[in-house]
Amino acid sequence: MTRYSFLTLIVLMIALHACGSDRSNPNPTDELQKYVQACDQVIAASVPDFSCNVGTEVPITNYDEFASHNCDRPNRLHGVCDPGSHFQVLANKPDGVVVAHCRKQGLSDGQYGDIAIIQFNPQSGAACFYQALGDLSGQVKAPAKGLGAWQWLSPARTAKIGCVSCHDNGPLIRSPYITQEMGANTMPGASDFSFNRNQPYYFVGDDFASWEPIISREIKAPRSISVFWQQDQMDRRLTKTSTHRCHPSGCPQALFSSIKQMRTQPKPFMIVLCIASIIHYRIRQTARLPSLLGILLRSSFRHLRFSAIFLEDR
Repeated sequence: MTRYSFLTLIVLMIALHACGSDRSNPNPTDELQKYVQACDQVIAASVPDFSCNVGTEVPITNYDEFASHNCDRPNRLHGVCDPGSHFQVLANKPDGVVVAHCRKQGLSDGQYGDIAIIQFNPQSGAACFYQALGDLSGQVKAPAKGLGAWQWLSPARTAKIGCVSCHDNGPLIRSPYITQEMGANTMPGASDFSFNRNQPYYFVGDDFASWEPIISREIKAPRSISVFWQQDQMDRRLTKTSTHRCHPSGCPQALFSSIKQMRTQPKPFMIVLCIASIIHYRIRQTARLPSLLGILLRSSFRHLRFSAIFLEDR
């Protein structure tokens, strides 16, 4: 065998080995796995395999199963009661939180219609969202295993759902539905009224570049308003005073959604507060106010806002 023939044989063997390697790995890292890798680099808790049924069933009290289908605390997503839904805290560390919400949506035992995961670093503000929809098994495979392992949506499809429309000033929404006492699976920050107030917050991945958290918007108007509601236990309503913060431009949606869910009417003062905040924000966005008028409006707004926050329900 000549030297050239020997070199040719070596080249052919290398080429065949490379082809064999490709055949042994027909599914290279997909877009979901790349997204998980990016998330795991900035969040100190990964999303594992888990079972929805191991989580705590979200309490549904005073549920009218046969007529109105109302209950004390409907969910925040659709404003409906959803018996059989489970919530689970998969990790809770200073630099890594992972929570999973398995929404039942009337499906059979072991099946769920909507499974969502939030992975979050409270220190840096990095947040990742994972979503699956359909007739889903409650035995969930980790997103790190890829799109072929389970029914996860791709990051691009998850981004199009627009979770940021609700999760705009923090990854974990502190609504009366999801902040109920659930033992080890009680949502992190459920009883902390400073939660989602000043911590950093951003979304990992190019697919989520269009998502804009409130905290990143450089506006001079107040970033959020605390909207309080209180209900009476004897009226089959919420027994605690809770708060949810909303951006001034989106306050009416959050406020009136809360009114619908809580089945109560807030003080007219709170409605005036919300409307005043929207006007204030829009004016500041579109034009410079004359100095005297600007000072008067800002002073009135501050007085109105702080009066509302400290006003007692009498």
